[in-house]
Amino acid sequence: GTIRVDGRVVEIRSPRDARVLGLGMVHQHFTSIGALTVAENVALAAGRRDGGAPGRSSEGLLVGLEPCALVESLPVALRQRLEIVKALATGATTLLLDEPSAVLAPGEVEDVLRLVRAFVVGGGSAVLITHKLPEVFAAADRVTVLRQGAVIRHGPVKGETERSLVEAMLGAGGGGEIASVTGASRRGGGPGRRERNAAMSLGGHPVYAGEITGIAAVVGNGQRELLRAHLRGSGVAFVPEDRSTEGL
Repeated sequence: GTIRVDGRVVEIRSPRDARVLGLGMVHQHFTSIGALTVAENVALAAGRRDGGAPGRSSEGLLVGLEPCALVESLPVALRQRLEIVKALATGATTLLLDEPSAVLAPGEVEDVLRLVRAFVVGGGSAVLITHKLPEVFAAADRVTVLRQGAVIRHGPVKGETERSLVEAMLGAGGGGEIASVTGASRRGGGPGRRERNAAMSLGGHPVYAGEITGIAAVVGNGQRELLRAHLRGSGVAFVPEDRSTEGL
């Protein structure tokens, strides 16, 4: 295939070439340096030594990002915000976002999508790679569906439905296959393993077999520490929020 920027065929041999063309990449896995501060990471991405502000287009994502804070101390949601701020700091006219909402809460996802739309209204372009269909309908003008390396569907989002996109993604009958998974009934129902520790039993509430227990909290309210409490030798399997550095 070919890569065209503003209708002109280009060759990209390095990130430097992409930056010259105005392409800003927000990777699925974080690229910030943990031992540096927020300001230092932004300055490094922008190629500056002064650590200046990343620009008005990213002001909405700066909430909660203290310039002097070490990146390694930030929760995952703020690290994701920093990745987008860094891309905007390069002066990008086109943003490529690889599943930027994968580690974000619903309210934070809405904030990111609003920023993307504002970036486009301001004259930029954005490519949003996502597996979450509501995000397609909330933010996209056009949609492309890839299956097994081939373009299956491409065109305006208007007129599409979640079912039409699911069928394009999975083939005929794909919608029913998804429904059979999400609509699965509970099994069991008897009390499962119950920890004596209050943190593991969620304040004394029992955990039942076949039941999903949700923990609702905004960043910084202790859910991270709660889920890491007394895991060693407890028989609890844990899937961490940062799979690239903690998921081994």
